[in-house]
Amino acid sequence: MARDLILGLALMVSAAGCSRRKPIPADGGGPAVVVVDHRPGPEEIVEVEPNNDRAHAQRIALGASVRGDISNEKDVDIYSFTPSADGGTRTQVRITLTPNPTTDPSLEVVDAAGKRVLLVSDRGPGGSEVIPNLAVTVGATYYLIVRRAFEPEERLGTTPSVSTYLLEVRPEPAPGVSELEPNGDAKTATVLSELGDVTGYFGWHRDDDWIKLPSTMGADTTLRIELGPVDGVVASVRVENGPTAVAEGRGVRGSEIRMRNVRIDGRLDTYVVLRGREGHNESNRWTLHLAIEPPVDGLEKEPNNTVGLANPLIGPTAEVSGYLWPGDADVFRVSGIPAGAVSDVEIERVEHVDLKLERLSPGGESLGHAQTGGFGEGEKLTGVRSDGDLLIRVTARSGDTVFDAPYHLQIRPGLEKK
Repeated sequence: MARDLILGLALMVSAAGCSRRKPIPADGGGPAVVVVDHRPGPEEIVEVEPNNDRAHAQRIALGASVRGDISNEKDVDIYSFTPSADGGTRTQVRITLTPNPTTDPSLEVVDAAGKRVLLVSDRGPGGSEVIPNLAVTVGATYYLIVRRAFEPEERLGTTPSVSTYLLEVRPEPAPGVSELEPNGDAKTATVLSELGDVTGYFGWHRDDDWIKLPSTMGADTTLRIELGPVDGVVASVRVENGPTAVAEGRGVRGSEIRMRNVRIDGRLDTYVVLRGREGHNESNRWTLHLAIEPPVDGLEKEPNNTVGLANPLIGPTAEVSGYLWPGDADVFRVSGIPAGAVSDVEIERVEHVDLKLERLSPGGESLGHAQTGGFGEGEKLTGVRSDGDLLIRVTARSGDTVFDAPYHLQIRPGLEKK
C-alpha cells in the first residue's frame, strides 16, 4: 500500500510539471517525455494520513524532509519535531516548504500548547515559504501546520488536482551574534549584551527584526549604525528610545543604510528595528554594525525631521553641521532675524551627494528650494526675506548618505534684491 501511495504522489508531481509545458504542436514535434523519480531519499519520508490535528501529528526528525499533498482545499497536514541536545538549551532550525507550481501553501509553527509562534504565507503559487532561523528549545515539541493559503475569488472552485509539497526541517548554525525568529516586536526582541556586529535574515516580505540594545549605556549616548546591503531587499532602520522614535533611515533596493549622530538616553529601553519593506532574501544574511561615538559640538540633534522638532538656531548669523542618511531630513528654526531683513542660506558641497535646501512655511509646506548644483555641489538660497522665524530644511537625493564627513550649513545677512 505504501508503494501505491508513493507511486500516486509521483504521478501527481509529474502531472503538475506537465501542466506548465506548451501543448505539443499538431505536427507531432515537441519535447521528449521525461520521467522524474520522486521516490523518497535517505532522509525523506512520505506524509501519512490522518495528520490533521496535533494528536495525530506525524513525527519528523531534524535533518529530514517529508513529501505531502494538500489537494483537498480543507486538508491540513500537521507535523511535529523535538530538538535534541547539542551542548546547549537553545538552537535554531531552517524550515522550507516547497510546493508544486500551482500550489499556494501557508506554513505555521505552533508550540506544545498550541500557541502560534510564527506564520509565513507571502510567496504565492509555486513559491517556497521559508523560515531561515527559527529559535527552538532543546527538548520542547513544535508543530508545523501546512494548509492551502487563501484563494483569490477568481480561483475559487478551480482547485488544482495536484497540490504536492516538500517540507524540510534542518539545523541552521549561526555565525557570531545572530537574531532568531520570532523577534517581530519589543517583547520578543533579540537582546544584546554589548554593541558590535549582529547578523540575521529578511526572510519574508515585511520581516521585522527587533534588536534591544544593552541597558548599560549613559544618559547622553550617540550611536553609529551601519546596515549592509542585502540583494533584492528594500530595508529600513528605525531607532526607538523609550516611547520615542528618534531616527529612521529608508534605503533603496539592495543598498546600505548608514546613520550617525543618533542621540539617545541610554537609561531607557532602546531598540533598533530592521524591516525588509520590499523583497526578501533567506539565503544572504544582513549585517548590522552598532557602535557608540563621542558627541561632537556644533552638530544637529536628532530627531529634527519636522517643523515641530526643528533644531533652534540664533541669527541673523548662524551655522550648524549634520549628517544625513537615506530618507532623513534636518529642519532648523532660525530666530533673531529682524522683521523684513533678507538672508542668504548656503550649504557647502559634499562629495558624491546631491543636496537640497528648502524654505518652509510654519505648517511645513515648501516655499522655495535650491537643488541645481547636482552631485558633489553646494546649494544656496539668496535674498530670503524674514517675516518671523526662518525655517530651513536640508535633505538629499533618495539613497544618498552624508556619513563620512558632515555637511555645513550657514545663514548670513543677505543683500536686498533689486
